[in-house]
Amino acid sequence: MPRMNSPAGFDFVDGQYLNIDPIAAMFNDAWFSQALHMTVAAFVATGFAVAGVHAFMIAKGKNTEFHTKSFRIAAIFGCVAAVLQPLSGDISAKDVARRQPAKLAAMEAHFETRERAPLIIGGIPDEKNKTVKYAIPIPGMLSFMAHGDFNAEVKGLDQIPAQDHPPVAVTHYAFQVMVGLGMVMLLLAFLYFIALWKKKKLAAQQMVAQLLCAGHSYGLYRRGGGLDGHRSGKAALDHPRRHAYSRRRYPHAGYCLLILSLHRCVHFAGINRDLHALPPDQDGR
Repeated sequence: MPRMNSPAGFDFVDGQYLNIDPIAAMFNDAWFSQALHMTVAAFVATGFAVAGVHAFMIAKGKNTEFHTKSFRIAAIFGCVAAVLQPLSGDISAKDVARRQPAKLAAMEAHFETRERAPLIIGGIPDEKNKTVKYAIPIPGMLSFMAHGDFNAEVKGLDQIPAQDHPPVAVTHYAFQVMVGLGMVMLLLAFLYFIALWKKKKLAAQQMVAQLLCAGHSYGLYRRGGGLDGHRSGKAALDHPRRHAYSRRRYPHAGYCLLILSLHRCVHFAGINRDLHALPPDQDGR
């Protein structure tokens, strides 16, 4: 992702990439924020996905001692990373606001340049009329997240040439789903830590089912490319004349969802097969 968000280490001359420098390409302007954000995200996705598998096995009463210990290890890694994820996201957001204002405007469906810009939750972007319907605005929050000042000006799509506009709707939806899943992971992390602190079995009972569903959804989106595919693709939109595909409307989005659905079906089919193959515990469970 860093090389897509901040292309460097080459010269683009007459349709050819010349003077390629792999080191400069690797350590470009975006490398730190993107590497940090994606490394933490990998721990969140993997931790919750693995915890979800072990939680499923615990719920089925198969080899519970092993899966309970394994669940705790995976859940702790995933939950710690989930708490750190918003911090790395803040670093990434400020970097995007500085270097890629068009991408930020598309992610937030921010059509009009203004001070004290609101952060919108949800909503349906109307690109024709430059409005967002049914959104919940939080005044000044986008300005604060982008520039650390509630009264700062945030550049909107009205200052971006029309031919260079990213596809706002799919970008906004993908970003909202990604952030929403991150908030779900953060909430589950706090619930799990409270359960550990209170020394109750909540983490191995009611909350396990939630971890299974939410953990697997988030993990498969991150690992399968559903959300990060949109995020990576949006990076090229700030270089529309360099990247020919930047003006497409993401025909591959449906393919990502199809692959994700097939992956989930195969994954859970494999779990059910393995459940029948596992011997019961010695205590008969």
